Amino acid sequence: MKFLFRVDAGGKIGLGHFFRSINLAKKLTKRGHSVIFVHKESLFWKEQKNNNFPFEAFQILTSQTELEIIKKYKIDKFFVDGIINFSTEFVEEIKLHSEIIFYQNLSDSKFFADKFILPSIHQSDSFFNNFNKSTKIYQGLQYFTFNENIEKLTEKKPVEKVKNIGVIAGGSDPKNTLEKILSMLEHFDSEYVNFIFFYGVDSSFDKIFRHSKLKNSNISCLPYDHSKILNCDLLISAFGVSTYEFMVLGMPIIAYGHQLSNSIAANYLASNTKGLVSLGFIEDVSQEYLFQELRKLIQNKESRDQLVNNAKLSIDLFGIERVIKIIENE
Repeated sequence: MKFLFRVDAGGKIGLGHFFRSINLAKKLTKRGHSVIFVHKESLFWKEQKNNNFPFEAFQILTSQTELEIIKKYKIDKFFVDGIINFSTEFVEEIKLHSEIIFYQNLSDSKFFADKFILPSIHQSDSFFNNFNKSTKIYQGLQYFTFNENIEKLTEKKPVEKVKNIGVIAGGSDPKNTLEKILSMLEHFDSEYVNFIFFYGVDSSFDKIFRHSKLKNSNISCLPYDHSKILNCDLLISAFGVSTYEFMVLGMPIIAYGHQLSNSIAANYLASNTKGLVSLGFIEDVSQEYLFQELRKLIQNKESRDQLVNNAKLSIDLFGIERVIKIIENE
């Protein structure tokens, strides 16, 4: 079959959708399918295409770009990963030529998909009220797909003592949340714990860090690297794709929402799985509260292990195989 993937990336959109879609596309190719990408203009996408991007990819030039590609290449499945809105007329025209599959597309056009895959659990029943009766809905963490680098890593083993704490905000951190976390952790009083900030390829935090006059010598900064993050004993994470990645790899996590919707999702996940600690919305997180939750986990191995064990019951690495079965089926 022929697939067209609509995946925007970079800037405020972030990179999580991009990396998991690449993994899915590669697996579909190995199964004999062909995949083409289409995207909005961004510096990140430009860099990818200048560095031997492994798939044919087209930038959206007009409102009809996707439809033109679908017709020209006789696309069987139009797969959209991300919150991208389409008009009713556009969707109806696409459906004349191709099946529409939305993956975590929470836009107003979500109701019109032929297949709607939602790899999260915090939406209430009312969320699905207005979907077309013909739409096939698949909801749950069992459909979560990952960056291919995650599948290559070995699950972390529990540690007796916390020495290194990683701090991440995905690939872009558009709200500069790492800067706020840094301003608080600078005052964390412990000579036995190191904080390592990992900045993404589309983030400016490294520049901010270099110009910071830190009094705490236990704080350092490194480029985002899954294997190095996994070497940490505890993780502070902006809630998003990266949070799930390190949950499945066996890391105890304290999460925060970089925007209100993320914090609601993080709170729900923490409450219903007990697989992570949620601080809530970053704008409401006080230094005192952050330190309180940090000390609880630093001092209590049993609590850390319980988070990890609960996370294992909630999510695994086989979501991509489940998604492939869904999108391959007619």
